[in-house]
Amino acid sequence: MLIDLTTVLGHRYAQGWSGTQVTSVHDLNNPEELMRITQDHPGEVNAIKDNRVIGFLEPTRALGDTWLKIPASYTLRMYKNARQPWISPKQFDEYASRILTPPYVSNIPDVYHLTPQTPYFLLLGSDGLLSTERYNGMNATQITGHWVNILGSVIDSGAETNINAALCLLRDILGGEDIDMVSRNLTVEMEERWMDDITLLIQTVRNA
Repeated sequence: MLIDLTTVLGHRYAQGWSGTQVTSVHDLNNPEELMRITQDHPGEVNAIKDNRVIGFLEPTRALGDTWLKIPASYTLRMYKNARQPWISPKQFDEYASRILTPPYVSNIPDVYHLTPQTPYFLLLGSDGLLSTERYNGMNATQITGHWVNILGSVIDSGAETNINAALCLLRDILGGEDIDMVSRNLTVEMEERWMDDITLLIQTVRNA
């Protein structure tokens, strides 16, 4: 898996569902990612700044973000004049000046081989899953268990209810029964008017 994709494997046992977060998060809160970038760019004080890659990007691995993978001279020539809405020319100059020994962002994925022995589901989710305020104060284990309980309940209800499991989880991510929170997330009426896109893919296998 690559970038900030979240992958959760849910297992069905006699007592109910349990889950495991399969992937590691590719950001600078991950000690292994922090060490990798520090070792790849020794002595560069701006390689990591404000807990972001060159002070700009939170993910440490990506398929895109090419401007962080090529020399600054090419970055300035190719991207500066594009006038991107997410960054001003002045900011672009500042970040580009920190590009000394690219690449700073890796496109090498983590590869996992798993052989589940029980009925299971696999949840794939984009970084928006964790960008809302819904799970503030919860650690990764608690969030994983929460998601597994929601999806497991929907899956156990079977075809009789005809409920979309992804929509149930999406509603919870946006705020659940907290109507005010749901409204803030849908309209982006919050202090930081930005929220990452949310994509959910759920694959169920009843007879592993």
